[in-house]
Amino acid sequence: TYLSAEEFREKFGMTKEAFYKLP
Repeated sequence: TYLSAEEFREKFGMTKEAFYKLP
């Protein structure tokens, strides 16, 4: 399911932007 930016940050401990920048 789609996560809002807030939910994503809570679950992954980082923003989507930071997540997508990972190698």
